[in-house]
Amino acid sequence: MGLAEFTKKMKAKHQKLSGDDFDYGKKRYPWTPLTEQELEYGENDVLGLIESIRTEMENDGDTLYSIPDTSTGYVRRDVKESTYYCREYIKSLAPDYELYKLLRDAFRGGNTHANPAYVGKIVENVHSYDMSSSYPATQCNCLYPTKKFFHLKNLRPAYIFDLIYKHKKAVVMRVEFVNLRSKEEFPVCPYLSLSKCITSKDRIVDNGRIVKSEYCQTAITDIDFKIIADMYEWDNITILDAYKSSYGKLPNGIIAQNIKYFTNKTTLKGIPEQEYFYMKDKNKLNSIYGMTAQDPGKDDCKYINFLY
Repeated sequence: MGLAEFTKKMKAKHQKLSGDDFDYGKKRYPWTPLTEQELEYGENDVLGLIESIRTEMENDGDTLYSIPDTSTGYVRRDVKESTYYCREYIKSLAPDYELYKLLRDAFRGGNTHANPAYVGKIVENVHSYDMSSSYPATQCNCLYPTKKFFHLKNLRPAYIFDLIYKHKKAVVMRVEFVNLRSKEEFPVCPYLSLSKCITSKDRIVDNGRIVKSEYCQTAITDIDFKIIADMYEWDNITILDAYKSSYGKLPNGIIAQNIKYFTNKTTLKGIPEQEYFYMKDKNKLNSIYGMTAQDPGKDDCKYINFLY
């Protein structure tokens, strides 16, 4: 939230002053004389922020060493506390390096592809709707892989298909297709993204999505495969690598934290004077998904000062 709302929420002694009379376009250098009004404006910004952070630390039992660096840090801490009872269970699910790479390759974002039949055209009488808190609702209501993934030795397609369709297992795999093509000549929204695939040069692509390819290799989940099987056909499929797990509900602590944030958000919605706090709780709610989807393997950027 903005500094004005933050100092107001924390009841700071030095509230942020109105910037209506402060000339932000004026160039000020270290040697530029400042008016009493300019000095007071800057002083209140600093003192108000210090007082607000001190109040927030006191409310949360924090110090400068323990206070989270970002808003998401508060969410991480809340979720860690709510799942402390099953910490060892969660640790046991951590993937090894090869599985981690496969899971990251299989990860994909939302579907925002444009319908090629309407690109560049003005369409009238269009309607739409939005699902309230769709990601948190999915985390509370749907099933996820909740057992440790096991590396599969049997990679025969018939066996993998049985795991997916008959036994309802969670599967992540690396596959290759030969002569992959859409069942529709002009598909509305091809599923496979070119950026997530290794393909031959003999291919047809619609705005980054694969319509047809002589050869295609990609990493997918069982959910992806069901969609691909509905949308595409192929001459041959080879499973290059695969892991399986079992579906179940997410830990109760994660579900409870989602519900808590959602309750906080909905009770503040529509109240004009609470708009900033509503957005704050809304961001916290969505951050639970963002936290779980974030790549934990970050590249190191090292500055090495070579002396010659």
